[in-house]
Amino acid sequence: MIAHDASANKLTPIEVESGSLKITHADLGKLAAIKTAAEATSTALAGTISVTSGAISVSETQIWSNASVAASSALESSSVDISAVKSCSIYGNCSSGYGDLDVQVSYDNTNFYTSSNYYNLNSSGDFAIEVESSAKYIRLKKQNTSGSSETINAYVSIKS
Repeated sequence: MIAHDASANKLTPIEVESGSLKITHADLGKLAAIKTAAEATSTALAGTISVTSGAISVSETQIWSNASVAASSALESSSVDISAVKSCSIYGNCSSGYGDLDVQVSYDNTNFYTSSNYYNLNSSGDFAIEVESSAKYIRLKKQNTSGSSETINAYVSIKS
């Protein structure tokens, strides 16, 4: 706090931790301006600031529905446009529980490229893959190495 003796128009030192602080008469005008600006800012910011955002929606697209993958062959799923989101979930079940599911991406929905994302099926055949991608389209590819026909169901889920 600034101590000011109005009768003598004199400022007295203010104790600060381990020393003292002297403020000259010229500094009083600057301090008054700072105080006025701080009060104006406080008044401008008074009240409640509210932020409104839209509701998050989740959409799900089935990319394989009881699809049959013949022995020693490969099958690509239908694709999903994921350009409006940065990540998605792909999940489902494969009857055999063997082999890999490859995640493929595309910029034009015609030319697909196998990404570094893949899933090695476990014995139950259930799978869930979280994918972060800048691609426009995404799909799965299943190579059947089980020696017999497989059935696969899969979904892509996105939040926007």
